[in-house]
Amino acid sequence: GQLEYDFVVAPQADPSRIKLAFAGAHPRLAPSGDLVLSLASKSGQHDIRFKKPVIYQQVDGARQPVSGRFSIGAHQQVGFQVDSYDRARELIIDPQLIYSSYLGGSTQQSVPYGMALNTAGDIYLTGITNAVDYPTTPGVIFPSCPAPMTGSTKCGPSSLSSAFVSKISADGRTLIYSTYLGGSGAGTGIGGVGSGADYAVGVAVDANDEAWILGGTNSNNFPITNDAYLIYCTPSIIGFNFNTDQDYGEKSGCASFNSGNEYIYGNTSVFIVKLNPTGTSILYGTFLGSSGGTYPGAIVLDGAGNVYVAGATNTGQVGPIATSGDYVFPTTASAYQIPVADTTNAFVTELSADGHSLLYSTMFGGATNSNTNYVSGLALNNGKIVIGGASDSPSMPTTPGAISTSCPPYTATQCYQPNAFVAEFDPTQSGAASLVFSTFLNGKSTGNGSQVYGVATDSSGNIYAVGNDNFPDFPTTAGVLQPTCFVHGGNSCNTYFVTKMTGAGAMVWSTFYGSPSGAMGLGANPLAITVDSSHNVYIAGSSQ
Repeated sequence: GQLEYDFVVAPQADPSRIKLAFAGAHPRLAPSGDLVLSLASKSGQHDIRFKKPVIYQQVDGARQPVSGRFSIGAHQQVGFQVDSYDRARELIIDPQLIYSSYLGGSTQQSVPYGMALNTAGDIYLTGITNAVDYPTTPGVIFPSCPAPMTGSTKCGPSSLSSAFVSKISADGRTLIYSTYLGGSGAGTGIGGVGSGADYAVGVAVDANDEAWILGGTNSNNFPITNDAYLIYCTPSIIGFNFNTDQDYGEKSGCASFNSGNEYIYGNTSVFIVKLNPTGTSILYGTFLGSSGGTYPGAIVLDGAGNVYVAGATNTGQVGPIATSGDYVFPTTASAYQIPVADTTNAFVTELSADGHSLLYSTMFGGATNSNTNYVSGLALNNGKIVIGGASDSPSMPTTPGAISTSCPPYTATQCYQPNAFVAEFDPTQSGAASLVFSTFLNGKSTGNGSQVYGVATDSSGNIYAVGNDNFPDFPTTAGVLQPTCFVHGGNSCNTYFVTKMTGAGAMVWSTFYGSPSGAMGLGANPLAITVDSSHNVYIAGSSQ
C-alpha cells in the first residue's frame, strides 16, 4: 500500500555516488533519521516524509542488516551514508515514502479517536467533528451534518457535535466513503424529535468489510435499527407510566427537553452501529446502557464476528424497567459482578455477531459509593477478554498474587487518585470463575495516580499495557529501558509506563518511557499500543 523504490548497489560499487534532488522542496533530517521535505504552498507549509532507509544484504537467503542513513550535501542534494558491509555482495537501500494528509472541515475541529484496517489495507477513521463542511461522499447515510433540535446547533461554532466515519484507500489517495453519524431532526430510527451530541471512540472491521462503530450519544433519535438489542437511550423520566404511555418513541430520547408536563432528561448512552462496506446504509444499530448514563471505551471483534465492547456506566436504580423509567445496565447470568446502585463501574460486554444476544456481560469495579471505574483499553487473548483502565475504588477486586492489590487511600472508600488496573475475563466461565486475574498497576506514594490507555496481547498469550503514571515508585524491573522516572513538581512523574505480563497476570518486565533524568517533562499521554509477530511493542501518544 506504500510507494516503494529500492537502490540496488552492485558489488564493489560506491553507494555514495547516489544523489537525489527535489525541486521546490527543502530537505532536512529529523532526529529519527527520516528525510523530511518541506513544501511551501498558499495554504501553508506541508511536509513529505521518507522513512530512515532500511539497508541490507542477502546472505545465505536471509537479510543481513547494514547500518546507514540519509545525508544532505552541497546544493541540498540528498545521499546515503553506509557503514561497513561486505562489498563483494550486492547492497540494497530501501527508503519508503510515508504519505500524510489532512482530513476535516475548513472551520471547527475534527478529531479521530479510532482507526482500523481491513484486509486490503484500507483505513477506517472515526471520531468527532464540529465542522459543517467535513468531507463526505455521495450516497452515504449522512452526507451533511445532522440537523439540530430547535434552539441548538449541531455543527459549527459553540455547537454540539457529530460522529464521523471515513474510509480511505490503502494508498491514501481516495476517500472511499465518508459520512457523518448522529441524531437528526428528521426522526431517523426509533425515537422522536430533537438531537444532542454524538461522538465515536472506536472502529473494528469484520470479514465482510463491514465497519462496527462504538460511540456515545445523547441524541434522542440516534439512528438505531428495529432489531436493536436495546431501543432505550438512557432516559430518566418523571410524570408518566413507561409501560402504558403509548408515545414511548418520544420517551426513548436522551436529550433534555420539556414536552408538556413531562420532563425528559438523561445522560450519554453507548451506541454500536454496523455500516455496509460503502457507508450507504446502517446494517445494525443499538443502544447499550443504563438510565444512569453509559460511556464508551473500546471495541474489538473476534474471528467469529462476535462484538466486544467495554467502558463505564452509572448503574442507577437496581431493578427492571419500571414506571420511573429507570433501568440498569444489562448483564448475563454468568456475570462476574452485577450492577450495584449509585456507583460508576466498568463494564465488559460480548454481543453475538448479529447483535441480538448478550453472550457475556459483567460489571467490574468497587462496590463502595461514589467511586469511579472505567475502561480505556480492550483486547482478546486466546478467547479471553483483557481490559485496562483506572479505578479510584479501594474495593476494586484483585486476585491472589496480583502485582498490586491496593491503592493509596484518600478516605476509607476512595483512593487518592484513579489507579491503573488490568483484568482478564474468561467468558466461558461464570461468576467468580470468569475473572482470570485482576491487578492494580500503581505505586504507593500518596497523592499520585496512574491509568491504562491501551492493552495488547501477543501470540504467546502475554499481555501488554501502556498508560500514564504519576507514581515515582511505580513497579519497574531490572535492565529495562528506563527503570526510574524523572521526578518533577514535587513527588510526581507524569510519564508513560509500558508493562508486560503473562496471561496469568505475573509481571515479565515493566519500564517508564518519557522524559529522561534531568529533562523537564510537562506531561505524557499514551494513546495506543500494539505488538507485532516478533513481540516487538509499538506505542503512540503525545508528550510535552
